Amino acid sequence: PLTVTAVAAGIARAEPELPAEPDFPEEPDFPAEPEFLDEPDPGGEPEIPQAEPGFHGEPDDFVLPEEPDLPEEPEFPEAPDLPEAPDLPEEPDFPEEPEFLVEPGFPDEPESPAAAALPGEPGPPDDAPDTEADPEELDWARDVDVLLAEREAAARRREQVVLPGHLSVSRLVELAADPEALARRLRRPLPMPPNPMARRGTAFHAWLEHRFTSSALLDVDELPGAADETAPPREDLAGLQEAFLGGSWADRVPHRVEVPFETQVEGVVLRGRMDAVFADADGGWTVLDWKTGAVPADDQVPALAVQLAAYRLAWAELADVPLERVRAAFHYVRHDTTLSPADLFDGDGLRALLTSVPDV
Repeated sequence: PLTVTAVAAGIARAEPELPAEPDFPEEPDFPAEPEFLDEPDPGGEPEIPQAEPGFHGEPDDFVLPEEPDLPEEPEFPEAPDLPEAPDLPEEPDFPEEPEFLVEPGFPDEPESPAAAALPGEPGPPDDAPDTEADPEELDWARDVDVLLAEREAAARRREQVVLPGHLSVSRLVELAADPEALARRLRRPLPMPPNPMARRGTAFHAWLEHRFTSSALLDVDELPGAADETAPPREDLAGLQEAFLGGSWADRVPHRVEVPFETQVEGVVLRGRMDAVFADADGGWTVLDWKTGAVPADDQVPALAVQLAAYRLAWAELADVPLERVRAAFHYVRHDTTLSPADLFDGDGLRALLTSVPDV
């Protein structure tokens, strides 16, 4: 076996010998650094202030300055003796607060009339029928409340109403009698139910038409008796004929009968038909309107007189005569009464009436 020494010798023989390191030249001797002279300070060094006396030297030599003598405190005068506080009166004995009763809470909504009865009042008997409202009845009640509220709102609502381009004489009378009713009808027109008392072309007016040989073609709003709203539903034709023939106008011959007209007032065309026009002895004219009903009350005459005012104005234009020479009257055949209202409207009065339509 190989020994450590033999192995080491083998390794030594195997490795080649390295060349020896070359000799480096020695470092040259550098000259010594010159000694620089201290450059003088052109401005001079600042003067260092000297310490105040008593504060220089070693710490052990530090001497504190003596404290100055403080002035003695002045002697203040003694405070005067305050007077003793007066004895306050004792608080009065207040009465004790009363004990308030606690208000009871509100009871729940009663479920029956018996629970809603006031204290001390007898309620309904135990065998009373149940009064709870039926759901259908509640629905009806709500509908009624809604309708009543709508009617109340409609009564308070005001809307501007414009008259149509033409009016019949009967509408003119309605305007004078109840302008708000006419305005409501114009704002919401509804078909009018047949009214026998306002039936155009009653038998009596037709009889007068034939008696006076009138052959004019008539419009539905211009039939004989168009403004005679007082005619009875079943008039006694024979009685009316007898009353007319025995009356004050039977022997007079009219100048014209059933005279249609159109006249414009304040931009509105008034249409109607005059029953009869008589020539007067003084050169004037009388427009007569036959009535088959009762004589009106005094408070109804002003509105009815508007019809005569329109007839009077229309005949003055047709005959080309001054308005002052035209008269107008109602003749109530059954009573043989002729009613001639005074102070009939002229053109200005009719214009004022047509512009007085209220807002509804």
